[in-house]
Amino acid sequence: MIDKYYFSFFEKCANTSIVIMLFVHIFECSTFCLSFSTASFDLLLLISRVVMVLSFLSIEYLSGFKTKRLACFIIFIVLSVLFHLYADTWNLFDFFFLPLFFSNYFSYNKLINIIFYTFVVSILCVIFLFSIKLIPTANYHRGFILRRSLGFGHPNTLGLMLMLVSMVLVLKARMISFCIKLLLFFFAIFIFVIPNSYTSGILVLLLLLLVCFIENFEKSLRKVNNDATFLLFVLFLIALISLVYLVAFTNIFRDLFVSLPGSSWARFELGRDAFYKYGLSLWAQNIPISDDPAHYLIIDCTYFNIPIVKGIIPFFVYMGVYIFSVRDCIKYQNVRLFIIQCIVLIYGISENFLYYPIFMFIFLVNKNSNQEKYS
Repeated sequence: MIDKYYFSFFEKCANTSIVIMLFVHIFECSTFCLSFSTASFDLLLLISRVVMVLSFLSIEYLSGFKTKRLACFIIFIVLSVLFHLYADTWNLFDFFFLPLFFSNYFSYNKLINIIFYTFVVSILCVIFLFSIKLIPTANYHRGFILRRSLGFGHPNTLGLMLMLVSMVLVLKARMISFCIKLLLFFFAIFIFVIPNSYTSGILVLLLLLLVCFIENFEKSLRKVNNDATFLLFVLFLIALISLVYLVAFTNIFRDLFVSLPGSSWARFELGRDAFYKYGLSLWAQNIPISDDPAHYLIIDCTYFNIPIVKGIIPFFVYMGVYIFSVRDCIKYQNVRLFIIQCIVLIYGISENFLYYPIFMFIFLVNKNSNQEKYS
């Protein structure tokens, strides 16, 4: 009974840290940073990381230390510190500590619920602060169309937030009801109209279509050979990244991407220009970004951004964990999460948020995730 009480206590500590961490990372994507000091954010993140580490060690102590897990923990902490020193980021820790070290201890449904409601409350807080004019707007124009951000740093970021809510909602729901489908459709239309973000809007519609598809064929899909599915995923990932570099460096399909709405071709062009100018590095390098349109250089494409800005080593670590996570997802037959993991990879072509810890939920895979949902 005492052990159970302490386990519950440390679980609540870890859950609170997760909420704070996600809340801070979402606010970092808003214009809050332009109006207020973010020094408290760094302190909150530091406290959250320490609490999560202490909670994990305490839970391990209560359940009996396992040499293999303890060794993995030490290696992970060392890697996280190296990433902070040489890649100038704590994202490795913020991204993977929860999925790697807590997902098999805590309830999958509880974690998804925590993430969902944290997303919703954080987004509403940003919009509320914007509505009472405590934080500025970051509106843009696309031709004659006004693109609203409602307090986020860019209209595309607002689209991203609604896409994240849509994804976690699909993972959270036991059954995809008509109301949820209607809500996903509303989110897609809202994304097209208010922030006018094509990538997020199209991917929410794709999520809706795939959800409708698997609703009728989910049992059949679970009978597909796991090894064959995993092989197809690896081929899909290789083809996707290869296509990005092929399009960028050979100008193949250039006319097609130029003709698409938005700035699809610019993603490839800016990535290629950054590659020629700065090249790849093992670890992080300083890439200056100017507001001057003549020297504008923002590397939107994830598959250029991470290897150029953060380094090749962080890129391969990230993609390696991604692949292993997908392998486990296929193994435990979490069809919805597998679909979302594939959609997120497509999103990475246009945006660099793929490396942000707000995507940590796509790595939450454990052997109970599917059983909990359908039990």
